Amino acid sequence: FKTLGADVAGEVEQIGKGVTSLKLGDHVFGDIFNYGYGAIAEYVCVPVEALVLKPENISFEEAAGVPVAALTAYHGLNKYGAVRAGSEVLINGASGGVGTFAVQLAKFYGANVTGVCSTRNIDLVKDCGATDVIDYTETDLMKLDRKFDLIIDMVGNLSLSDYKKLLTAHGNCAVVGFGGMSHLMSIGLLGGKRIKMVDFKSNQKDMQYLANLLENKDISTVIDRSYSLEETSEAITYLETSRARGKVVIIPDKG
Repeated sequence: FKTLGADVAGEVEQIGKGVTSLKLGDHVFGDIFNYGYGAIAEYVCVPVEALVLKPENISFEEAAGVPVAALTAYHGLNKYGAVRAGSEVLINGASGGVGTFAVQLAKFYGANVTGVCSTRNIDLVKDCGATDVIDYTETDLMKLDRKFDLIIDMVGNLSLSDYKKLLTAHGNCAVVGFGGMSHLMSIGLLGGKRIKMVDFKSNQKDMQYLANLLENKDISTVIDRSYSLEETSEAITYLETSRARGKVVIIPDKG
């Protein structure tokens, strides 16, 4: 049974034979789930290629909230959408972990970003860099008289016909969240080249790219709450409410 958790940040306390890229005492972070490991633990033993050095100007807590969420946003914007300056980007679920990074990255690339969120998260999404914010409790996306070059969907509450209606003629949609197996199957079978589920393999090159952005303060981690290791069940319960703003982080030595 695999330990829960995907992202890790901490200090190197022991290295294996042949490891030369890291040394004892280095501060590192990375996505270890894609390498078959879990992160919710006081100590983890992982392949060196899963980790990169943590920027000195961010905390372990901030670093721990980065890997999977930021990598997902990065791949959704670039591999699936080829975002560029001037692109019209719609981010559905803009206040969550992936969403907050997607808004920041899209803004960094010079896109015009429209974020979709609830009323209480409007200011947060604006602070992340959204040009426009749509309150889904007040506005029906399907009634918008607008088209987008790229849609990043973290919610999965839109159908294939919805995506196609909102996309420009050559637009693409990267789906992160899906509303059940029927939604997933429809994307896989009928989405074609323009509408796809985001899938990627973590690698040091992409992690280092994100580390550089963090160090330059081009992106930052939005943390909703942090919990101690003993409070892990409470953290998971909170995540299951789907109300988290940004990331929820477990801190093993939190008092």
